[in-house]
Amino acid sequence: MKEITIVCPIFNEEENIEPFIKNFNKIFKNNPNYKFSILFADNASTDLSRKILKKICEINKDIKYIRYVKNNGVMKSLFTAI
Repeated sequence: MKEITIVCPIFNEEENIEPFIKNFNKIFKNNPNYKFSILFADNASTDLSRKILKKICEINKDIKYIRYVKNNGVMKSLFTAI
């Protein structure tokens, strides 16, 4: 089975994390020949993003996150996550 990991850099996205996962889960369910996972790269969010991600990762082992100590910007955080 082929594996695909979606890498998503975030900064203060507390309102968008769960809808993002919900929408991608629809795609995942329609493609049973692949194993999907999501890796969130948190650019030192100051909102509740970290707490939300921690809770989600405890429930769903296909979702992971890394947290940077400073905001690296979209491209650098994407590159370092990969």
